[in-house]
Amino acid sequence: MPRNASSAADIAAANNFNDFQLATFANPIFLGKDYPASFKNAITDHVPLNATDLAYLNGTADFFSVDPYTATVITALPSAAYALCLANTSDPLFPYCVTQTTLTQWGWDIGYRSQSYVYTTPRYLRSYISYLWNTWKAPVVLSEFGYPVYGEAGRALPDQLFDSPRSEYYLSYMSEVLRAIWEDHVHVLGAVAWSFADNWEFGSYEQQFGLQVVERPSQVRRYKKSFFDLVDFVNSRKAGREEVAGGRGPWGWRA
Repeated sequence: MPRNASSAADIAAANNFNDFQLATFANPIFLGKDYPASFKNAITDHVPLNATDLAYLNGTADFFSVDPYTATVITALPSAAYALCLANTSDPLFPYCVTQTTLTQWGWDIGYRSQSYVYTTPRYLRSYISYLWNTWKAPVVLSEFGYPVYGEAGRALPDQLFDSPRSEYYLSYMSEVLRAIWEDHVHVLGAVAWSFADNWEFGSYEQQFGLQVVERPSQVRRYKKSFFDLVDFVNSRKAGREEVAGGRGPWGWRA
């Protein structure tokens, strides 16, 4: 997301960042279009795609799968600094050549902070998956998303089990997914929570993403509050499904 939504430079930088990360792969696969300019300008020795390549790649995926854990705040570099960055592959900001932060233009965190890089950013999720659908017209799958509660690993078992910040993360995200489906008409195929149990993340056991606590060394697993909250959220929204378009959602799937 652009740090300043009123800044043309920040908006352009965020669009270039998204293009580089997404359109580099999605343009050929979903649209039969060439790499975006942001990729070609930075990776000058890329192998070009010709018409035959694009025709071969076009339509080769059934859905667009993303792991939208959190949002990134993008600030544009001054024009001179941007040009220098593009010309220097050793620049720490290369190849995106933007500043990535987690602070808004007013100095606030973009969302509630976790043990890792994840911040709770539901309203950005809705705009993000709407952007994916409206740009590439492919059904969207949230293939992985989750939240490691800050300091959870060091807490007593009852405190780990009562993981309200994780519940807030999942329920707020899923609410925005439903709004994207029903209000923005985004085709969302599904969402997969990470993870079913606490595991070894990023070289340690300190960042716990699980819907279950894993006691060590016994390996006994216990469901956390977030598991029941997520299940209840889904089940409660199945009620009355037969009354909605004969039991079918806006894209023909069964509710």
